Amino acid sequence: MHRINRSLIITISGDLGSGKSVLAKALVDYWGAEAYSTGTIQRKMAEERGITTLELNRLAETDKSIDDEIDGNFAKLSQTDRNLVVDSRMAWHFIPESFKIKLEVNPVLAAERIIAANRENEKYGDFDATLKGLKDRKSSERERFQKYYNVDIEDQDNYDLVIETTDVTPQAIQIVTNDAIKDWLIQKPYDHFWVGARNLLPSKNKRDLHNTVTVMRKDGFYVILNGHKRVTKSLDREYSLVPCVRVPGKGIPDLNKDIINIWQEKNRFKFAVDPSRLTD
Repeated sequence: MHRINRSLIITISGDLGSGKSVLAKALVDYWGAEAYSTGTIQRKMAEERGITTLELNRLAETDKSIDDEIDGNFAKLSQTDRNLVVDSRMAWHFIPESFKIKLEVNPVLAAERIIAANRENEKYGDFDATLKGLKDRKSSERERFQKYYNVDIEDQDNYDLVIETTDVTPQAIQIVTNDAIKDWLIQKPYDHFWVGARNLLPSKNKRDLHNTVTVMRKDGFYVILNGHKRVTKSLDREYSLVPCVRVPGKGIPDLNKDIINIWQEKNRFKFAVDPSRLTD
């Protein structure tokens, strides 16, 4: 357990299947914190109403009192003198002084993880139905929170740390997270955005020598604009994360299958999600 001189609240948001629960548990242990979760509250509310969590989410689209009931619990946490780890889509908004984390994951891998987890409240059917269900749920929640609170939960600028977790070990995610929190506590600069090396697609044949890895999002992947050589060094270390700078806007380079295949052959790995399965 790591000790600090003041109370710490860590809020975790992000995609289903991105590893939020695993990270939350590790942070609870490391920081000697108590766990707090929207899921716990939602499951209790759903049970009281005799419906599933998914049905509760759909009901919340037209009944704001459901979100108000959940949010009221979070607003009170600002006054705590305890260390807390809060797993919630919107806790970062209601606890602005918290260290705010967002986890992302390739949607194809997320669907596979959800199916494997076999949770009763997250069953959508076969793979295609699960992939569509996750997309619809994400879109529904994003629209709902924009409508009710005028915030975009997908805007990375809302968070102190964003980690794309595809094909990355929980231990690597935990190390990056704890190091960032320690730097944040003493107001020391740190990298705010990390991507799993095995979810970065090459856009060039040659390994450019840029020290900073700049990327653009392409469906469930990130495309390397500059910094190819630095990424290859990370690929030598299995399941590693790469600090990146995300470039906004349009103009993503066209992807070349030959370049992607050569990249895998030279670096002796296979993408966890086949790039030919790109999905919006």
